[in-house]
Amino acid sequence: PERRRPSIFPPDAADDEVAQFLEVICGFLEKWGSRFEAEGSKSSLYAFAKVRKQLQKEGVNLSPSLFLAEGMSASTDSAAVGSGGAAAAGVKLNEAALEALLTEFEDTCRRHGSTDPHAADAKARCESELGRWQLAAAQAAEQDDFSESMRISTVAHRIAN
Repeated sequence: PERRRPSIFPPDAADDEVAQFLEVICGFLEKWGSRFEAEGSKSSLYAFAKVRKQLQKEGVNLSPSLFLAEGMSASTDSAAVGSGGAAAAGVKLNEAALEALLTEFEDTCRRHGSTDPHAADAKARCESELGRWQLAAAQAAEQDDFSESMRISTVAHRIAN
């Protein structure tokens, strides 16, 4: 499919900023479109699933791996990981914060049930943070920093299980 610059962006917006914005939106639509697919067409939340399906039909890559965490920059993160691990990339990985998100999700599921919107929100926050860890591990491996990649992956796999 032909790539075109959406007209919503000002002409002086940098191409990498436009691409980053679109990657974030695509990740958002993938995450929430798949989450609300089971809601049924009567739910207003089903609109996410409908848009997701349409974009997929048009060949748009909605890969969640494109989702950039708040405050991260795709252009600087991958270069920085190789020169000092996740901390140098500006990715602040806090194991206690990740564990707190998991605990919050588990507590919310116990209180409200796993299908409650509060549980879905807590799960999305936990998955988003876990995705940051997985991205940092992959970037470290790409930069041949295998000890950093292993350290990050070990935590991510423990929490994911």
